[in-house]
Amino acid sequence: MDNFSFLEDEVPFGADPNTVGYAEQLDEMEADVCLQKIANWEKFRKFWLDYYQKKVDEVNQKCDNNVAFQKRKLRDYFESVPHRSTKTMEAYDLPHGRLSIGFVTKKMIPDKEAILARFKEQGESEFVKVETIEKLDWNGYKNRLFISDSGDVLDKETGEIVTDVSIEMSKPEFSVKPTEEKESEE
Repeated sequence: MDNFSFLEDEVPFGADPNTVGYAEQLDEMEADVCLQKIANWEKFRKFWLDYYQKKVDEVNQKCDNNVAFQKRKLRDYFESVPHRSTKTMEAYDLPHGRLSIGFVTKKMIPDKEAILARFKEQGESEFVKVETIEKLDWNGYKNRLFISDSGDVLDKETGEIVTDVSIEMSKPEFSVKPTEEKESEE
């Protein structure tokens, strides 16, 4: 696409960008150009990802439509030939596969809360199980803790070092978010 012909590959394909050098210290104008380049590369990425996603969607649509058409033809064929029955389905075998239709089955889906409430109300306990679940109240407990200057986790109330709580240190991450240019309404 020629809209992106102005993009210059400064990192050879497959190279680690951390190993590609550059010659000079940036001044403010050059730093701003870097931000513009980032914005342009992100636009380039978005364009091609959108383009190929549209192609993937078109392929999926085409395949789905043609598969549905073939299934419709096979269903009509299945209805026109004698087929064998089992307990759960009717089937017809072809050299490259099987056509089958499962019988309608019934499955009970309980509203467990309503049933439990009814049993409790009626005093029927034979189907009522009582389970106790222990769970840590982390949000409450962590308010009692603090990290000392030496990096230990301490309990504010007891002053003891808490050994079963570890600390994960995050790494500083450099982040760049260029401003989006508004496209002209030409």
